Amino acid sequence: MSRSVLLQWSVREFAPGLYPERSDALSNRVDRWLGGIIGKVLRMASPARVHDLRRFAREVEHGSAAMGAERDETLRASAATLRAQIAHEGLTRDLSARVFALVREVSGRTLGMRHYPTQIMVGYTMLRGGVAEMQTGEGKTLAATLPAVAVALARIPVHVVTVNEYLA
Repeated sequence: MSRSVLLQWSVREFAPGLYPERSDALSNRVDRWLGGIIGKVLRMASPARVHDLRRFAREVEHGSAAMGAERDETLRASAATLRAQIAHEGLTRDLSARVFALVREVSGRTLGMRHYPTQIMVGYTMLRGGVAEMQTGEGKTLAATLPAVAVALARIPVHVVTVNEYLA
């Protein structure tokens, strides 16, 4: 498991099993009250975050377009290289964009479905520990493949759960 990724996610202690567990930061009334106020302030800054997410999605699209001419063996080698870099550096923004571009290209080749910019934005939000909401039919399961692969490349156990039998 990549310690640098876990430290980025503020995971300082581990559960008895294999999975990393984050301790509860908001443990008393005052913390929850302050968290609510900070949440309101952060929601006011939302347009800046959306702009940053759109820029990230464009980076992923450009990276995916650059991988379009590469052969499958080259993509496999890229995945191995990314795994080593993630283990050393953690899931930085640049490495996340490269992993997402790789997943987008492989998804396009194998499933015939490429991730749309909104799905890339949702995937990056989930990777950073945020919660994203999507409407029915917007591709939640396809969006979940992006952070799932990124975390799996960091050698952290991942489970993607869906209640839809068609998707399973």
